[in-house]
Amino acid sequence: MRELPCPYCHSTVSIADLAERYENADPVICNHCFKEFLPSPLADTGHTTEFPKFLGEVIAALIPTQPKDNSEKAAKFFLPRDRRFSLKVMSGLDVGRVHVVSKAVMTIGRDTDVDILIHDKGISRHHARLEVAGTHVWLEDLSTANGSYVNGARISRAQLIPNGTFTLGATRIHLHQEDFF
Repeated sequence: MRELPCPYCHSTVSIADLAERYENADPVICNHCFKEFLPSPLADTGHTTEFPKFLGEVIAALIPTQPKDNSEKAAKFFLPRDRRFSLKVMSGLDVGRVHVVSKAVMTIGRDTDVDILIHDKGISRHHARLEVAGTHVWLEDLSTANGSYVNGARISRAQLIPNGTFTLGATRIHLHQEDFF
């Protein structure tokens, strides 16, 4: 069983416990010294938490992936009525720019024909696809050279956590979710 050491007291927390806390949007708190050493994915800390590489891989492995059957895609993706999603650029040339997710399937890249234009030479012209299926948001890398990253792990396709971040090239992007009640 893999474990992650607390940076304060060096006691360990199991990856399974860590992934469960993270999936529930809870901060990771050391069971020994009770200090928070990995904030909640919903926390706006103003900086990027550097996840150990294996932790990102474990969390990505715990999030289920959808089948890539293109015939079912059109029927599965839709915008929810009770919430709205937007993308806020947190770093890079477009820092501060907000893009409203206005369609269930949107393309992200640096070409003028994409739905979400990002000015970053490390991003491909057609870099990634964002897909919304009600309350679930998926990011799919479009077989790019530089890749797409969620929680520090390179992904081909991953479900995004509401109010979490992902990285394309040198640009970090925050997925914001606003609920309507």
